[in-house]
Parts: sequence; structure tokens; C-alpha cells
Amino acid sequence: MTTKKPVFLRDELTVVLGASGVYALRMLGLYMALPVMSTWSAGLPGATPFLVGLALGAYGLTQAIFQVPAGLLGDVRGRRIVILGSLLIFAVGCGIVAFAPSIHWVIIGRLVQGVGAMASTLIALIGDVTREEVRTRGMALMGGVLGVAFAGGFLLGPLVSSKAGVPAVFGLAALLSVVGVLLFEVLVPRRLVPGLRDVRRHGVATPFSWAEARSLLHDRSLLVLDSGIAVLHAALTGVFVVLPFVLKEFLEPLELWKVYAPVLAAGFTAMVWGSHQADRRARTRFVLRLGGFTLSLGMFGLAFFHTTLWITALSLGVFVVGFAMIEPTLASLVTRFTGRTARGTAAGLFNMSQFGGAFVGGALAGFLLNYGRGYAFLALGTLTLLWAFTLVWLRNPEDIEDYSIDVPDLDGSRWIVLREVLVSHPAILEAEMSGTIVTIRCWARLVSRDDLSELVHKR
Repeated sequence: MTTKKPVFLRDELTVVLGASGVYALRMLGLYMALPVMSTWSAGLPGATPFLVGLALGAYGLTQAIFQVPAGLLGDVRGRRIVILGSLLIFAVGCGIVAFAPSIHWVIIGRLVQGVGAMASTLIALIGDVTREEVRTRGMALMGGVLGVAFAGGFLLGPLVSSKAGVPAVFGLAALLSVVGVLLFEVLVPRRLVPGLRDVRRHGVATPFSWAEARSLLHDRSLLVLDSGIAVLHAALTGVFVVLPFVLKEFLEPLELWKVYAPVLAAGFTAMVWGSHQADRRARTRFVLRLGGFTLSLGMFGLAFFHTTLWITALSLGVFVVGFAMIEPTLASLVTRFTGRTARGTAAGLFNMSQFGGAFVGGALAGFLLNYGRGYAFLALGTLTLLWAFTLVWLRNPEDIEDYSIDVPDLDGSRWIVLREVLVSHPAILEAEMSGTIVTIRCWARLVSRDDLSELVHKR
């Protein structure tokens, strides 16, 4: 007898699709620039290969800096204000790039774009409203919507730039981000987005906890996830610093779809398959390992065979398949391995790593481009392979258990003190109180029910 797979509830689907659609509009503008930006910026006054790579990666630098503050602000003051503010700041950055007279102004505009850091808040929001058994699919659904934006951007970018120039691409990106502000108000109901007040569970407040936030910094599994997303986006940014110069030798801008369309179709298929597999706790680490080695294989193919079009396209497809399997799984695990009140902060650290990796990948690829196109692919492929081996330190999601303990004499004020002690424990992921019952989510191999009961009653 087979177990029926859980389906999304209406509120879950509303938030996932609404938030993803708004984010996809913003990212559409960003993706439109990727296939044309490096070759365009190389022709601007003051441009060098390193500054071209820096221009692509600069967005990641300020994204990395502001992800944690934005995630923390979302935990304390509410997710909505962060999302709307980020969309407007991104639009300003796009405007600066659109009117940039030199490579240096392009870099400044890209830095401003990155200040609009909303990814961590969106991940936390989806984690807030989705149950664990559908969360990986929720992240994959967001990834699927972004995948459509990615594909659309790669098709529209060369078309718009060939008709109106690359600055028009950034002007359109600014407009799409402003439209996103309006759509978020329409598509995502306010009742589903945590606001200024603490989220309450059955009348008992679940406040933000600094102890819980600090504990994120020494969790080995979160460190593996954070380093994974950093390497992943370093590789992605590095690929699109170098790849446009490679493809320019074989294809005209309006012919790039011949490579990108089948590659993105393969990536979307891999994302659907990988997310369904990763929703089963026993298969999660297998999906990550498979994706890590696939990703590395694609990078090494680009490093050694980029002088041949069909092998370049095949290697790019293998890279994208690995990327698509890994990214939604990493994002889902971040929300599984953290509690609700620190989820935005954890997602902030995760996305800080992601965009920090993008900055390093862009700068490194631009630097190595001086020595030959294969060196960037080789260096970043080596990093992805090394990360795949660190997965031995990732804890098994199957070890997460929920224990309920009856504490008849616990009142609200004493619960706040007790919860601070519980969530700072290295084996405890989350603690909530409902009536006289304290529910603790923890790593079962590190702490037993008896240990938790003793800790609760002692306190």
C-alpha cells in the first residue's frame, strides 16, 4: 500500500505562488542582463576583464552584506516591509546602471541593486506558512517560477538589447520591480505575512530570541548548507562571466536560445525530480551528493572542451541539472533545521553566503579570464567538488523528532525564560507552548525525551 503524498493547502499555495511571482518579476530583469552584460560592459570606458567580472559580482557583494540585517528585520518587524522596500531599492539600482556612462557607474548601480536584499525574507516567509512535508516542493515551486523567469530573461535579454540597447534592459528591470510592489499587495494577503506583532500560537507569544539566533553560527549542518549555496552561486556567476565570450564565437545574440532553451528544460526537469526525492527525508542527502558531483562534472566539461559548441552546450546542461537539484533542497533544509523565530536570520546567513559566493565567483572569473577561459571553469569546478565531499558532515533529516512534554504549572512569563534556555541548546531546533504542553523539535540522536523532560522540569 502506498502513502498518499501530502498536497499544498490553499494558504500555502497562495503565499508560495504570490511571493514567487513577485520575486520572479524582479529576477526577470536581472536575468535579462546576464547573457549580454559582460560583452556590453567590456566596451564601456575604463573597462578591463577584472572590472567586467566585478560589475557582474558587485550585486552579490551588497546582497551578502544586507541579507542578515534584512532577515533579522523581517523576524523582528515583519516580512512585508522588507520585501516592499527591497523591490524599490532594486529599481533605483537598475536606473543607475541604465544611465551609467562608464564601467565604474555600472559597478555602483549593481552595488545599489544588491542593497535590496529580499531573498532571505522570502525563504523565511515560505518556511512560515508551509508544513515540513511540502516545504521542499514549496521551495522547488518558487525555483520553478524563477526558472521560467530565468528562461524568459535569457530569451528577452538578447532581443531587447538588440532592438534598444543594454541600458533599455535595465530600464525595463526597474519598471518590473516597481510593478512587483503593487502585485505583492494584491497577491499575498496581509493575514498570511507575519507583521509587527509576535506570531501567537494558541494565545502564547513566541518571541524573537537572540540565543536562538546566535546558535545558528555554530550549527555544523547550517555551515554545510551555507557553504554549499556560496559555492553554487560562485560557480553560476563565474560561468556567466566567461560563457558569453565563448558562445559569441559560435552564435549571434538572437541564436542563443538554441543553447539555453534545451539546457533550461533539462534543469527544470531535474528540479522537479530532485525536489520530489528530497521531500523524502531518507533521500535528501542522496539528492545533494548526486547534484554536487553532476555540477562538478559540468564545470570540468566547460573547462576542457569549451572550444567545441556541442560539448559546451552539453556541459552547460549537466551543470544546470546539478544546480537545479541542489538549490531548492538547500533552501528547504535551512527552514527545516531552524525554528520560526530565527528562520529569517538563518535565511539571511544562507543568502549572505549565496551572494557573497556570487561576488567572489564573478571577481575570480574576471581575474582568471586574463589567463584563459578554461581557468575559471576549472577553479570553480574544483570548489564544487570539494563541497560535495563536505556533505559527510550534514546531519540526516531523518533524525529530527518532535517531543511533547506536559508542564502543568508553566505560565507565560516563565515560558519565555524556559524557551530561551531550550532554543540555545545545540540539539534543539524549536520549542513551542500550547496550553500546558511544550513541544520540542530536536535532533533525536543528540538528546532523548528523558533528557528534555529533565531539562524542562528542572528549569
